[in-house]
Amino acid sequence: MRFALVLSALLLISSTRAAAQLSSLNPSLYERFDALDLSNIKSVEGLVTKLKPLASNKKESLQLLYFWTYKYMSVDSARFFNASAPLSVSQSLVMKKGLCEELSNIFAAYCSLTQIPSLKIEGYVRPVNFTQGQTYEEGNHIWNAVFLDSQWYTCDLLWSISQLQVGKELKFVKVAKPAYFLADPQTFLPTHLPLAPVFQFSNAPIKMEAFTTMTTGFDTTLPAFSSMNYTDSLKVLLATNEKDREIKLAKDAYRYNPNNPNTLIIAAYNQAIAIISRQTASPAELRKARQYLNLAITHLPRSKKTDFIPLEECKRALSHVERRIAAK
Repeated sequence: MRFALVLSALLLISSTRAAAQLSSLNPSLYERFDALDLSNIKSVEGLVTKLKPLASNKKESLQLLYFWTYKYMSVDSARFFNASAPLSVSQSLVMKKGLCEELSNIFAAYCSLTQIPSLKIEGYVRPVNFTQGQTYEEGNHIWNAVFLDSQWYTCDLLWSISQLQVGKELKFVKVAKPAYFLADPQTFLPTHLPLAPVFQFSNAPIKMEAFTTMTTGFDTTLPAFSSMNYTDSLKVLLATNEKDREIKLAKDAYRYNPNNPNTLIIAAYNQAIAIISRQTASPAELRKARQYLNLAITHLPRSKKTDFIPLEECKRALSHVERRIAAK
């Protein structure tokens, strides 16, 4: 009984501390939010409908999303440790559980409905068992960026509401960490390294090695990966159609980290199959599918994944495309 009382007291202290951290972002907004019961939200549309009357601007709208996510969502630890398939946005909202992919999708859908420009960013974070000099063969995390008040901010809903607790067993615990919400992108780099360097939002992006040779932060003594005007690069990228953009980012990700051909292989293969599956695909589209399949075939031998797209499957798809092109 005494243990139960102590535990209850600790939980109350933790909850009170979290409320204080969230409230500090916008005290009056948090007070209005906390007075409502929003536990029955089952869609992003429903969430926007309930939160919209509380916000006077887009920043407040995003803060409300953060408040709601912390209060009502939990980290799906079981799926994290069992590497289960991702949930749809609606499944995640009904179950009130999610991981980085679900939470970033909820964030993106919310921004779309509230007319806030946003991006999903795939990248690398250090796992618990990270060792200095470790290489990455694929991305292992997803977060978001938003364009607000003429500048870009980064947001990681998962990291902003939880923490992986290391002990006798690994588990996620609910912790409010506002530093990972609407943050300066440069403050993310010590822990979040995007696959594509343009998403570092810097004219002098750091090298992959600057991240992997350190167990925390990054090595500031190494020269930059390249020199770029990231503002112009982003404008060009965002003006590109979504499918071509995915291939462009995958190519950039491979140039940035040659140990990870998998992102490029998957993007190229998926785009090719999407074209092939349409019987009405034009000759120009089929030639693009051929280009993508050749890209996947070229890079497949460089992948160390054993449970991956079979090379023979890509070659069969390529033969199919060649026949359709010849028939046109």
